[in-house]
Amino acid sequence: MKTQLLLVTILAGLLTACEAPPAIEHDRYSGPDYPKTVAIEGLDDVVRGGDAVVSQPGNRPMTVSVPLRSVSSNYKNVQYRFQFFDSTGMPLAPEMEWAFLRMPPKAQVFVKGSAQDTIATTWRLIVRPAY
Repeated sequence: MKTQLLLVTILAGLLTACEAPPAIEHDRYSGPDYPKTVAIEGLDDVVRGGDAVVSQPGNRPMTVSVPLRSVSSNYKNVQYRFQFFDSTGMPLAPEMEWAFLRMPPKAQVFVKGSAQDTIATTWRLIVRPAY
Protein backbone atom coordinates (compact mmCIF):
# COMPACT_ATOMS: atom_id res chain seq x y z
CA MET A 1 0.00 0.00 0.00
CA LYS A 2 2.84 2.41 0.84
CA THR A 3 4.46 1.63 -2.52
CA GLN A 4 1.26 2.43 -4.40
CA LEU A 5 0.85 5.69 -2.50
CA LEU A 6 4.45 6.60 -3.24
CA LEU A 7 3.94 5.88 -6.96
CA VAL A 8 0.76 7.97 -7.08
CA THR A 9 2.58 10.85 -5.35
CA ILE A 10 5.50 10.64 -7.79
CA LEU A 11 3.18 10.50 -10.82
CA ALA A 12 1.19 13.47 -9.55
CA GLY A 13 4.43 15.42 -9.12
CA LEU A 14 5.56 14.54 -12.63
CA LEU A 15 2.23 15.56 -14.14
CA THR A 16 2.33 18.86 -12.29
CA ALA A 17 5.89 19.47 -13.51
CA CYS A 18 4.73 18.92 -17.11
CA GLU A 19 2.25 21.78 -17.09
CA ALA A 20 2.89 24.51 -19.61
CA PRO A 21 4.31 27.74 -18.22
CA PRO A 22 1.97 30.73 -18.22
CA ALA A 23 1.77 32.50 -21.56
CA ILE A 24 2.75 36.14 -21.91
CA GLU A 25 -0.32 38.32 -22.16
CA HIS A 26 -0.80 39.90 -25.60
CA ASP A 27 0.20 43.56 -25.72
CA ARG A 28 -2.68 45.46 -27.29
CA TYR A 29 -0.24 48.22 -28.23
CA SER A 30 2.00 46.05 -30.36
CA GLY A 31 2.32 46.62 -34.08
CA PRO A 32 0.60 49.59 -35.71
CA ASP A 33 -1.20 50.59 -32.49
CA TYR A 34 2.07 51.38 -30.67
CA PRO A 35 2.54 55.18 -30.38
CA LYS A 36 4.88 56.86 -32.86
CA THR A 37 6.44 59.07 -30.17
CA VAL A 38 7.26 57.61 -26.76
CA ALA A 39 8.71 59.33 -23.69
CA ILE A 40 10.09 56.81 -21.20
CA GLU A 41 11.60 56.74 -17.71
CA GLY A 42 9.43 59.53 -16.30
CA LEU A 43 9.62 61.96 -19.20
CA ASP A 44 6.00 61.33 -20.17
CA ASP A 45 5.08 63.92 -17.51
CA VAL A 46 7.20 66.71 -19.01
CA VAL A 47 7.75 66.11 -22.74
CA ARG A 48 5.05 66.73 -25.34
CA GLY A 49 5.25 65.87 -29.03
CA GLY A 50 3.55 67.46 -32.01
CA ASP A 51 2.64 66.35 -35.51
CA ALA A 52 5.53 64.77 -37.36
CA VAL A 53 6.58 65.75 -40.85
CA VAL A 54 7.58 62.68 -42.87
CA SER A 55 9.38 63.01 -46.16
CA GLN A 56 10.28 60.22 -48.55
CA PRO A 57 10.71 61.83 -51.97
CA GLY A 58 11.40 59.61 -54.93
CA ASN A 59 13.76 56.76 -54.21
CA ARG A 60 15.34 58.35 -51.12
CA PRO A 61 15.31 57.15 -47.50
CA MET A 62 12.56 58.36 -45.18
CA THR A 63 13.27 61.49 -43.11
CA VAL A 64 11.18 62.43 -40.07
CA SER A 65 11.02 65.69 -38.11
CA VAL A 66 9.08 65.86 -34.82
CA PRO A 67 8.45 68.95 -32.70
CA LEU A 68 9.00 68.40 -28.97
CA ARG A 69 8.34 70.72 -26.05
CA SER A 70 9.19 70.48 -22.38
CA VAL A 71 6.39 71.67 -20.11
CA SER A 72 8.87 71.90 -17.23
CA SER A 73 10.10 75.23 -15.87
CA ASN A 74 13.68 73.90 -16.01
CA TYR A 75 16.00 72.78 -18.78
CA LYS A 76 15.73 69.05 -19.47
CA ASN A 77 18.63 66.98 -20.75
CA VAL A 78 17.25 64.18 -22.88
CA GLN A 79 18.38 61.60 -25.38
CA TYR A 80 16.35 60.55 -28.39
CA ARG A 81 16.54 58.15 -31.27
CA PHE A 82 14.40 57.17 -34.20
CA GLN A 83 13.67 53.59 -35.15
CA PHE A 84 12.67 52.70 -38.69
CA PHE A 85 10.67 49.65 -39.81
CA ASP A 86 9.98 47.88 -43.10
CA SER A 87 6.49 47.06 -44.40
CA THR A 88 6.31 43.89 -42.28
CA GLY A 89 7.11 45.76 -39.07
CA MET A 90 10.68 44.49 -38.79
CA PRO A 91 13.16 47.00 -37.32
CA LEU A 92 15.79 48.11 -39.80
CA ALA A 93 19.47 48.02 -38.95
CA PRO A 94 21.61 49.77 -38.11
CA GLU A 95 19.60 51.55 -35.44
CA MET A 96 20.22 55.24 -34.88
CA GLU A 97 22.47 56.02 -31.91
CA TRP A 98 21.04 58.00 -29.02
CA ALA A 99 21.41 61.75 -29.63
CA PHE A 100 21.67 64.34 -26.85
CA LEU A 101 19.32 67.32 -26.60
CA ARG A 102 19.09 70.08 -23.98
CA MET A 103 15.44 71.10 -24.01
CA PRO A 104 14.73 74.68 -22.93
CA PRO A 105 11.77 75.27 -20.64
CA LYS A 106 8.43 75.67 -22.45
CA ALA A 107 10.05 76.20 -25.88
CA GLN A 108 9.52 73.97 -28.90
CA VAL A 109 12.50 72.18 -30.47
CA PHE A 110 12.65 69.85 -33.46
CA VAL A 111 14.35 66.46 -33.66
CA LYS A 112 15.13 64.83 -36.97
CA GLY A 113 16.04 61.34 -38.08
CA SER A 114 16.66 59.60 -41.38
CA ALA A 115 16.41 55.94 -42.30
CA GLN A 116 19.52 54.31 -43.71
CA ASP A 117 17.53 52.38 -46.31
CA THR A 118 14.78 53.17 -48.80
CA ILE A 119 12.65 50.23 -47.59
CA ALA A 120 11.61 52.05 -44.40
CA THR A 121 7.83 52.49 -44.37
CA THR A 122 7.23 53.62 -40.80
CA TRP A 123 9.08 55.00 -37.80
CA ARG A 124 9.09 55.53 -34.03
CA LEU A 125 10.73 58.18 -31.82
CA ILE A 126 11.87 57.32 -28.29
CA VAL A 127 12.86 60.03 -25.80
CA ARG A 128 14.51 59.25 -22.46
CA PRO A 129 16.41 61.19 -19.78
CA ALA A 130 20.06 61.83 -20.61
CA TYR A 131 22.50 59.84 -18.52
